[in-house]
Amino acid sequence: MGSVDKVVWTFLGPLVTQFITEVAVDQIKWATADLFGRFIQLFGKKAEQTPQVELLELLQGLAKLPPSKIDQMIACWEKESGRKISDEERRDLHQMLLSLSMGANYLTTQGRPSSAWFRSEGLLRQLLEGIAPIRSRGELVGNGFESWVLKDFLGRGAFGEVWSAQFEGGHNWTRAYKFFTQSDAQEWVRREKNNLLALKDQLPTHHPNIVSVENISTNQEYPFIEFEYVEGGSLEQWISEDVGVRPSLEPQDTIRGLLNGLAAAHAKGIYHRDLKPANILLTNGEVPVPKLTDFGLATFQTSEHLMRSAQQTQTVLAGTPMYLPPEFQQSFAQPNPAKQDVFALGVIWYQLVVNRLERPPYNFAERLAEHGVDSYSILLISRCLADPDWRFQDAVELNEHVRDTLPPNWTVPDGYVDVQPIFREFVARERAEHVGLS
Repeated sequence: MGSVDKVVWTFLGPLVTQFITEVAVDQIKWATADLFGRFIQLFGKKAEQTPQVELLELLQGLAKLPPSKIDQMIACWEKESGRKISDEERRDLHQMLLSLSMGANYLTTQGRPSSAWFRSEGLLRQLLEGIAPIRSRGELVGNGFESWVLKDFLGRGAFGEVWSAQFEGGHNWTRAYKFFTQSDAQEWVRREKNNLLALKDQLPTHHPNIVSVENISTNQEYPFIEFEYVEGGSLEQWISEDVGVRPSLEPQDTIRGLLNGLAAAHAKGIYHRDLKPANILLTNGEVPVPKLTDFGLATFQTSEHLMRSAQQTQTVLAGTPMYLPPEFQQSFAQPNPAKQDVFALGVIWYQLVVNRLERPPYNFAERLAEHGVDSYSILLISRCLADPDWRFQDAVELNEHVRDTLPPNWTVPDGYVDVQPIFREFVARERAEHVGLS
């Protein structure tokens, strides 16, 4: 199976083969919850019989499992089982494994698990509970939305779960629905509703680099927010995917797109505060367009939506650890939310270049240079990751400088000497001195 981790293959192989066999002979009733429930049961039972060291290796291997490998693995296991499962069940199995991978990625990148920590039953339970949806394919979205039917489970979060839904009223429309299924769902949806309404108020027209909000419905068993459906997956999935499978993406163009959306928000006093590749979606197509989503933790500092100081104190430490600036570790810190977004964007920029979901190391400038990044772009990234006093004030200021970054290299015909690196580095240094960043 090529680059698939051996521990992952050994652990999941017999488990998934048994699962496929049970599904194929109707030992499991076809329903999303039943399928996920049985898979979790099989996974948990096998984990109980696995040494702790191997479980940690499994977690780390799952975190590196790209979507394309999951498809290949399912095809192999289906062949081994000698059974065929339906397209819907195959999609469910794919999403189960993808959810495991995403959960493992979060635990390994944000929690720095040790074998002692992973020995906790609570952690394993948390990983497994994170892949089981409450809603099921084929259900109606909610009351008053009889033409919208749930299609594919897209993932879970602390708030609940996300699904795609198809409109069955004569138009080929697809939307994404974020359901708030937790016990405190009303509080979750109230906060996010206020943020999204403020966002729409300040940015009344659809921005090409921000996922648009189509509807908000709170009078439901599971309140939900309806979004534009962005079919290309997240930037986190793109970074994790094999290079030969994913669409081509130019880091500089992607950063420009993200900055266009973020600068538009910052210009209106709107700060995301949880910027990360998982909250950046990509459109399908030859040149994917990045779109910012999940403004649930946003801060608004406009005249109409100024937050009270008590509210700011309660939410100031919101965000994902890998993308938070160092000043967040200070006691009673009240970091600038605009500079928090800038720092997170610097981390994402670095990750795009090195093609790894990791926090930039101390020698990140050397790593970037090894990947062919010119000195001007390295300087911009350094300013994003710098001490708050030297960091860009907000995305608006950064956007002005990123517009001056150098274009990608041209393809040099055979037989010609490529002098672009020398020329580009000369221009980069001149540009840095001209704009006063050097």
